[in-house]
Amino acid sequence: MLKNYFTKVSSLLLCASCLGTNLYASAKSDSTSSQQNFASNAPQELGLVNSYLRSLKLRSAAKTNEFGYENGSKLGLFKNEINVSGTVRFLTIYRDMGDSYADMSTSKKNISFVDSPISNTGGFWSGYPMFELNIASKFSKHTDFNVGYSFINFMKGNASSDVPNSTLLTNMQNLRAGGTFHTAIGKFAFQAGSILPAKLSKFSMGQPIYRDDYFDRLPWDWYRNSFLRYEDYYNIKLNMGGQNEGRALFSGLTMNGNIIPLGLNFTALYGRSSQTAPYSTQTGAFFPSILYGGRLEKSLFTKDVNGKYAFNYYRREADVDNFSGIADNNQMMTLDADMQFKGLKLVGEVAFSQINNTVTDTFKVVPRELPPLHRSGIGFQLRADASRKLLPIPLSVDLYYIEKNVVSFDGSILNTNSNFRTSGIATENKYDQNLLNNVVQEIGQYANNRKGITLKSNFKIQKLSVDLGLMVSEEIENINDSTITIQHRVNSFTRSRFHAFFMEGGPYNRIRSVFRRAYENIAITQGNANNKKAFNAADVLLMYKTKIFGKDIVLMNYHTYSTATSHINLMNNFSNDAYTRQYYVDATIAFKAMKKVMVVANAGYEKLLGGVNTVKDKVSGGTVNQRGKSLGFGLDYDFLSTAGLHLRHKWFSHEDVNFSLDKFNGTETTLELKLFF
Repeated sequence: MLKNYFTKVSSLLLCASCLGTNLYASAKSDSTSSQQNFASNAPQELGLVNSYLRSLKLRSAAKTNEFGYENGSKLGLFKNEINVSGTVRFLTIYRDMGDSYADMSTSKKNISFVDSPISNTGGFWSGYPMFELNIASKFSKHTDFNVGYSFINFMKGNASSDVPNSTLLTNMQNLRAGGTFHTAIGKFAFQAGSILPAKLSKFSMGQPIYRDDYFDRLPWDWYRNSFLRYEDYYNIKLNMGGQNEGRALFSGLTMNGNIIPLGLNFTALYGRSSQTAPYSTQTGAFFPSILYGGRLEKSLFTKDVNGKYAFNYYRREADVDNFSGIADNNQMMTLDADMQFKGLKLVGEVAFSQINNTVTDTFKVVPRELPPLHRSGIGFQLRADASRKLLPIPLSVDLYYIEKNVVSFDGSILNTNSNFRTSGIATENKYDQNLLNNVVQEIGQYANNRKGITLKSNFKIQKLSVDLGLMVSEEIENINDSTITIQHRVNSFTRSRFHAFFMEGGPYNRIRSVFRRAYENIAITQGNANNKKAFNAADVLLMYKTKIFGKDIVLMNYHTYSTATSHINLMNNFSNDAYTRQYYVDATIAFKAMKKVMVVANAGYEKLLGGVNTVKDKVSGGTVNQRGKSLGFGLDYDFLSTAGLHLRHKWFSHEDVNFSLDKFNGTETTLELKLFF
């Protein structure tokens, strides 16, 4: 602006000088002006002053470009060069109960605007966001970037900014930025911030896969067409699973890329995950807690085989507390491969793992003056998938052997080892979400201190899709004869919110509540240290798609039966000698009533029986004998191609015949509005 002012003043002074000169020249030449004859169209030569004024004008024009440019160069990004996307999600859950647990953290009549109570993990207030935003663009032809942000409202009813759990808006550790660089030798990308979905391998860093019923909506449901979710489940067996399925939630810095001349892909990360951050409200801020790792992957393509193999490294470094300097570390190194042959696919992983902390194998704490203990373990998994090219029906055979010290906070191996705790050894049992002693796992899941085999098959009979599964596993050594851990499959989401993230809930302190799931510990009263406990499961999933009144309808029916026994014995699976026997069934109907309207209905039933060698009620003298039920209906209205309204209503109940305090019943209504942009 100052430069423009100077230009204007200079011009005025020069004009004044020019005017004086012209007046003087005019007076002097009056006597001779009549003698001169200038043709009106003759070219005239510019004087020195006029030339200077024109140069000022040209310079001013060159520097006064259109908006967004300077000297011919862009000053930023235009709106058509920026891609903005995200979701907005409004949720209301109303629960009205008759019988209930006395220790519930909410009242019988409860209204909530979040899926699960917002928790403090590692000093970060976290919960599933109501708003997610991502902005992506390019710095140049070979470089792009993205920035993401999300937040949630605490919904606690106190607007004071200095009160924890107030109605302040906060982020969900989800402020991130990243970029991609394209070069002649490959593509390289980085992301920084949180939360960054990260994966190395199944054992080292990746989530276990659970089966969710398709009635309750998941917060991260990405479908704009509600009925398409059920069609995909029927056609391609697409189970939505957890958000960023198979990936751990990570905060920090990640880099990945490929080196084309060498045929290599790589991943590197540094930071910490939701499982390695210390629980500051329960165990104190025992910092540092740092995670780093990497993956180096090589692709293989030949005439007979194509696939990949890789080396993975995962390490978590932390202290027991924030003042002693005593280590609480673990690390894992693995080799994994995924190879496709003609009609046969082989997938496997071999792992070596180490634990370095202050807890002995008998679960006693080492005195501070002594060095921490070092323990190690090995494990492997090998799966062979044979297609119809080799067998009449597809068959998958999965073998695994995983020792007790093969552990990772962020891996897909369920942890049964008590001297390894979520967020650190200082975490108390009642807050450790991932310690599952003698867990009866779902088919397809892995647990440490376990060896076993899983068989799966799927085929179609006209429009009927059939999936079969069978799992048999056994302890490698008997390290705990105190409890069996089972997962409640019916009303799991409802149960998980009674006393969220607490592992000794319910009237008998047996309920373990984690995110969207609930487990229960069944105490063993008469174990046998010489025996190795066995865990078995079988399941059947039937799906059928047809039309009614010209409208598409998908029917789904799932059955599973699982047991825990003192040792491998086929007959014990069906007798009272088993520690636990559990049967679960659900049925779901999805009907596309109109182009934008879908109706869904669901019914579930669960039965759990404790054996003669498990805990008995002091009054009735009987063992665990539970029944759980649910019945629900829902309506999905996709009123826009990018927005939908989703209603669910459910009746639920639970009762133990012998433990009189273990009962609850009621209704739950969920209304969700979700918009994508």
